[in-house]
Amino acid sequence: MMKDPAVLFYPSDFLTGTMFMDYDTKGRYITLLALQQQTGPIKEKNFKEICGDKFEEISEKFQQDSKGDYYNKRMKYETDRRKKFTESRRANGSKGGRPPKAKGKQGESYEKPLGLSTDNLMGNETEIEKENEKGLNKVGEMTRAVLSKLNSLCGTRYKATSEKTKGLVKARMNEGFTLADFETVIEKKAVEWTGTEYEKFLRPETLFGPKFESYLNQKSIKKGGNKFLDYIGGQHDEGRNS
Repeated sequence: MMKDPAVLFYPSDFLTGTMFMDYDTKGRYITLLALQQQTGPIKEKNFKEICGDKFEEISEKFQQDSKGDYYNKRMKYETDRRKKFTESRRANGSKGGRPPKAKGKQGESYEKPLGLSTDNLMGNETEIEKENEKGLNKVGEMTRAVLSKLNSLCGTRYKATSEKTKGLVKARMNEGFTLADFETVIEKKAVEWTGTEYEKFLRPETLFGPKFESYLNQKSIKKGGNKFLDYIGGQHDEGRNS
């Protein structure tokens, strides 16, 4: 089966995430993203060849799977989501394809059928995907997903019914941040603060407040006193040096 040549790309997210990269680093980074979309996780040798002397900076944007191959979490998410979308369109096509265009009062046709489902229209792809994201476009569902990550990683018991917390999550959603962004912030600050005097700040009002974007884009993480997280981080470092 031919590889899907397309994937949703969000320019504002890319510009924000690469704000402090020079143009050479950005070029290497987007090349790796494109390669991952086409071939899947990238072999360590190929990854390092493309990164060159920018390896340390670029590798912060990627994770390693059980085989030691590199992948960007956001690109994997968008690629998988696109795959599900195209498969659903193919399935609908086998059932008769796109519904016929509706006619207006004067007999003219419209780009979008009036009064009919628009699920088969590729132009409506983003809206369909949002509906299929298990409700994560809704503040309540997003808050539950975010706090599930925070509570499981940090051993906390924050409730998704908190209006204050939902307000913080909504504010970040309105700025265009995704579940993957929330998870990245939680993971970074958990590694940095657990076991230190700052552990008390592993809470929604701090993590999801005005400094959210700076937390998301911080370059380095100092490990705290969480032995489990330090162990995992050590394994990751060993994987890079092997």
